[in-house]
Amino acid sequence: NVKGALQRAGLLMVNDVLYVAFANIVPDPNDQHWSQEGFLQTFNARDLTQRLAVFQTTPSGRKGGIWQGGRGIATDGLGNIYVSTAGGSYDGVGNFGSSTLKLAGPGLKVADWFTPSNHEYLFLENIDMSAGGVTLIPHSQLMFSGGKEGVIFLLDRNAMGKLEDATRGPLQRFQASSG
Repeated sequence: NVKGALQRAGLLMVNDVLYVAFANIVPDPNDQHWSQEGFLQTFNARDLTQRLAVFQTTPSGRKGGIWQGGRGIATDGLGNIYVSTAGGSYDGVGNFGSSTLKLAGPGLKVADWFTPSNHEYLFLENIDMSAGGVTLIPHSQLMFSGGKEGVIFLLDRNAMGKLEDATRGPLQRFQASSG
């Protein structure tokens, strides 16, 4: 439903595949605000009637839109795609709200992710990761991500850390702004 879909993230085209990320605005009876379900879709760039894959950020949960403050979807040239999601349900299985994701190419299978330990707080306070998008650092395996909280996370693209805890997480985090 185009009427309810807001596409703010920049488009990406790699090897004749078009990547489109957005948040689909739908009524949510459990929330006074409208829900913002996140989707990433791939299309054959030569024939847009051919949708190749769809990834939903929170298929059995709530919210998780992909906004990225208008920034583009990132790719590493090896077929991996990187996006950050807004506050939403997280279980590390199928729901990836408040996360930075690494997806494998046009099929959009989750290859790795990073989710801050305070993801539930970020969700409840609407200070999500998707506001800042993802930046890959050239000629390295490093990337950074951050959002409305004002915290920047330096991540290793080969071992993003999954759910942050006492033994795993970002390579570095710092408070870049007051949020």
